[in-house]
Amino acid sequence: MNSNNINTENDFNDKVMLISGSSSGIGAGAAVYFAKLGANVVVTGRDSSKVKLVAQECRQQQQQHTGKQTLEVVVDVLDDRQVRHLVDKTVGHFGKINILVNCAGIVDHGYIGDDDNNNKDLKYMKLFDGIVNTNLRSAVLLTSLVIPYLEQTKGCIVNISSISSMIPAKTWSPYGISKCGLNMFTKCLAMELGPKGIRVNAILPGIVLTPLIDTIKQFAITQDDMKMFCQMTYPLQRPGLVDDINKAIEFLASDSWAPFVTGSLVPLDGGALVCKKYRLRDKQPNILTN
Repeated sequence: MNSNNINTENDFNDKVMLISGSSSGIGAGAAVYFAKLGANVVVTGRDSSKVKLVAQECRQQQQQHTGKQTLEVVVDVLDDRQVRHLVDKTVGHFGKINILVNCAGIVDHGYIGDDDNNNKDLKYMKLFDGIVNTNLRSAVLLTSLVIPYLEQTKGCIVNISSISSMIPAKTWSPYGISKCGLNMFTKCLAMELGPKGIRVNAILPGIVLTPLIDTIKQFAITQDDMKMFCQMTYPLQRPGLVDDINKAIEFLASDSWAPFVTGSLVPLDGGALVCKKYRLRDKQPNILTN
């Protein structure tokens, strides 16, 4: 293929893009980015005020594209009924789905020994269930409901995983397990859905600067801490930005650039995975990714 002849101008124009967890962080950035490229976007999240704010920003970006729309759907991905409603409302409004981005996720950690069997206080198991159900099960459910529509449009799926799926770390087993599962889900679906014309890939971010960092109070870290940590341990000496993720999604979801790419796990980590200092991060400040 001659790259000089590739034109991505219409790759997202009039496409319907459903992004779970798009009321904040990476998901919100993706919604606004692809609205600017001419896509119809579905903004989802549990907080109606945040959903509304992101949707307003998407509509501002869509003003330069005639007829493009943003759909707001308040949804808790842990509620199967609400997830079904999300898909039904999307198809009812737009009549199709072209791209699914599974971005809904939470970050937390805990020591397995926190469980107090004598008092039946299963803190670790509650943490495990919450993280795995949010980061993995919700993606599996939403994907299963969207597949019939992606088959009609020969669409694609991009899962937002993490390099924490590749590197074990103390007290982070629930998060790492959830992202490992998402990786395997990606590869298995690529095999299953390839004959249907559906491509499935995943992005594995390292540390990405988002407002989420400032809300995780129990870590007692700031964005400045993150920047310093990455400067010390990442070959590129900086954390990732939401726009870095957007460009990776754009590539993987593009029928022009990536028509032959499926089943790929794409690290987007500033070189963290190849860096010995990062692999020994248990000796570094307790900092997680995406």
